Amino acid sequence: MLDTLLRQNQDARDSYASSLPAWRSDGLCNEVWRIESLGYFRFVKASDPARSRRQQAAHNHRAAVPVAPALLAHHAGHQWIAAAPGQHCPHPDPHQLTQLGRCLRQLHDSRARFQGEIRPQELLQSEHSHPPLAQASQQLLATAPSSVPTVPLHCDLNPGNVLFGAVHPRTAPLQAVHLIDWDYSGNGPAAWDLASACIEFHLNPAQRRDLLTAYAGRAPGGKLRHWNWYLAAFGVASAQWYWDQGQYETAQQRLARALVDMEP
Repeated sequence: MLDTLLRQNQDARDSYASSLPAWRSDGLCNEVWRIESLGYFRFVKASDPARSRRQQAAHNHRAAVPVAPALLAHHAGHQWIAAAPGQHCPHPDPHQLTQLGRCLRQLHDSRARFQGEIRPQELLQSEHSHPPLAQASQQLLATAPSSVPTVPLHCDLNPGNVLFGAVHPRTAPLQAVHLIDWDYSGNGPAAWDLASACIEFHLNPAQRRDLLTAYAGRAPGGKLRHWNWYLAAFGVASAQWYWDQGQYETAQQRLARALVDMEP
């Protein structure tokens, strides 16, 4: 598949060799190839049973360019390939946090026409198999914000989905960060993405403030509206996901952090 792509695409031939060290990383997508020191390629088969989900992810990916890497090839939204240079940084420095904050603001201000809706309250209403998670969810639902404007969201900002230093000479010469893996993307409250980044990167309070400052273009004055609610809600929702995967220790850690964020 890569050989065919390289033969047909001039940008790909200029950027990548015909033989690349790569490894497969399966997630929600059935085939994700991460290319050593260059970035990643991704291929979704037309026979994928979750076809409508893939179509939505492909649509949102295209709408998010240049925050998302440009698609090099796709067919009817079912088969598609994306590639991007850059590197993962599980522990970003202040400059990288600034880049990420600006990248998220770029996405949220883009007015990209995303498909799908992200409703944090519905995530909290899902069935909980662990009583402490159910209790935390009920507490959050009792104080959930209403009538919040929606923007295009990525919603899965773990370090593996953020490429720093992603500069491509043709497609995005000024794009310092690329976001990949748009399977969970949709329209929702901006604070959900910011909470995702803070929790998935395990940012401390000072780092969180740096991210929010870069996002807002100024130091946030006082507490952001409903900010603690979104931090706690994302923490509880992600804790439930880890619990469902059988990763109970991580789930407990996420829940403990969320309970701290719930404190006034």
